[in-house]
Amino acid sequence: MSKYQWPASALDPYEMQLLYREKQRSGKSITLLIREAVLKAYDSHKQ
Repeated sequence: MSKYQWPASALDPYEMQLLYREKQRSGKSITLLIREAVLKAYDSHKQ
């Protein structure tokens, strides 16, 4: 078993819908959108 749980497994349908809409709008992958959100929320060095 992996040390880390895949983050999308905790997302509910509404949250996935939000990601999908942003994917369609931006052309970015959902994985990239999740990465950007994590960095924005938790990495004060990249602000």
